[in-house]
Amino acid sequence: MKTIITRLFAGFITLTAVGMSSVAALERGGTALDQALMVALSVAVCASSHLILAISRRKLSWVLWVFCMMGSIYSHVTFLSYAGHRAGEERAHHSVHRFNVERQMEATKDALASISARPVTAIAEEMSSNKERRRRIALELELVESKRASALRDELIRLANNASVTEVTGTTDLVTTGITEVVGSNQSSVALVASLLFSVLLELIGTFLWYEVMQHHTVHANGRTQRQDKQKSISEVKEAIASGRIKPRVKDIRVFLGCGQARAMEMRRSLNSK
Repeated sequence: MKTIITRLFAGFITLTAVGMSSVAALERGGTALDQALMVALSVAVCASSHLILAISRRKLSWVLWVFCMMGSIYSHVTFLSYAGHRAGEERAHHSVHRFNVERQMEATKDALASISARPVTAIAEEMSSNKERRRRIALELELVESKRASALRDELIRLANNASVTEVTGTTDLVTTGITEVVGSNQSSVALVASLLFSVLLELIGTFLWYEVMQHHTVHANGRTQRQDKQKSISEVKEAIASGRIKPRVKDIRVFLGCGQARAMEMRRSLNSK
């Protein structure tokens, strides 16, 4: 039961890591072919980082594992960075404050579009050279509209800056913001360190679980082989004793099998018990 749970958990961890690496590969690829090849590369590297130490015991395996580990961590950090960015955009998009700011910007743009007055400098220049009363009244009205348009443009710039601040604020995670205030760092650094920690932890868990799975399989297989070898040895000794080639003594059994004293004595006891 324990082995089954370990296998299932190891498979779940590997599938999670492979999925993250695949999504990150899709983010980095351009064309469909690029994305397909990037996904294949990421899956191969990520699966290798989990399985290579469980499959091989050679020293070279450790070197390969380190490089595969680095590649997998890079893919996981890429995934977490893009995921955090998308989550921030979603939060900013649904922000009530941002919605109100955008509505104010639309109203300001509509008001600005309804004004057809010339720039203030052009109106002032004409007023300085025109002494006709009616024309000056019209110019004064146009000057008021021009100043209003200028004020609306300033308001539009202010709202745009406010919208940018709202978007940046919405893209931050509350926990990241809290840690930033505690450690006195910036949000990007905290997010990067958190992504690295989660990525390394995921890879180490996957590597450990598959190592445990393969280790249990190896121990089980060795035990079965030893039992088979013991049964074979007992049969060979019985045949040798029955044919008269050796006598049922520890010394003769040890010479016949080419084994040590302890194994010969164990074999002698097994013959007596049967």
